[in-house]
Order: sequence, then C-alpha cells, then structure tokens
Amino acid sequence: MLFRSGDINGSPAVQDSCAWALGFNEQSVPRRWPNYFLVIGGFVPKCLEVANFSTANGAPAAQHDCNTGPHQQWRYLPSGFTGDTALARWLSSSVMLQNVNSGKCLEVAGSSPEDGAAIVQNDCYRGLNQLWFIHVYRA
Repeated sequence: MLFRSGDINGSPAVQDSCAWALGFNEQSVPRRWPNYFLVIGGFVPKCLEVANFSTANGAPAAQHDCNTGPHQQWRYLPSGFTGDTALARWLSSSVMLQNVNSGKCLEVAGSSPEDGAAIVQNDCYRGLNQLWFIHVYRA
C-alpha cells in the first residue's frame, strides 16, 4: 500500500509494487483491544481510515490525521487458510483488515494487479485481494 501524495490528508491508498517500503506502526486502541490504528510513518504521521466514515462497498481507504474515530480502527481477522501445500502455508499467516466502523474489509479494487489500483473496503469474503501480510515495525 502506498500514498502518492505525501502527508496530505485524504490522500488515497493505492497498490504499488514497492508497497513493502511503507511502514505502519501498530497502536492499540485504549480499552478497545483487539482494535488497532494503523499509523503511517512519515514526516507527519497519519492514520489509515475509510474516508468520510463511509459504510458503503467501494469506499476508498485514505490517510488522515489520527483522531481515534472508529473509521480509523482495524481488526485483524485470520484468513483461515490451512493445509500442507506451500501456498496454504504461506497464506496461513495472512489476515484481513476489518474496519471497526463499517465491518468491511480492505481490498485491492477489482483484484487489479496494476500499480495505482485503489485500496477500498468491501464485504469480507476471503478473496486473495483482501489478504494482507502485516509486518509491524516498532521504533
């Protein structure tokens, strides 16, 4: 996931081939575990949110100043993949990111493989475009 507009509020999240370079800091929400904020590291830290508190399918994910709103809170849902194949073992460590406000999951729109594809929310259905690998970096 990448934000191409730097530290500007409302910059949409998009897919990028160098997405591994984007660092998130996981911050637990006080008294609301297991919800987390995903804080985007940068000159001015921002939080990943669903824009405008939307509960609609296809609503874009964006960055914004952290404000503790439920649209900036996320649950990690296990992907549920099991099995002995290499693919199943690899996918077993993936998660879906469910927004607390909408109950919907982040996905790459249209399962696009292209750089610049939008990151949006949709009903959670365990599609490959909804699976994420979280690597938490703590300073």
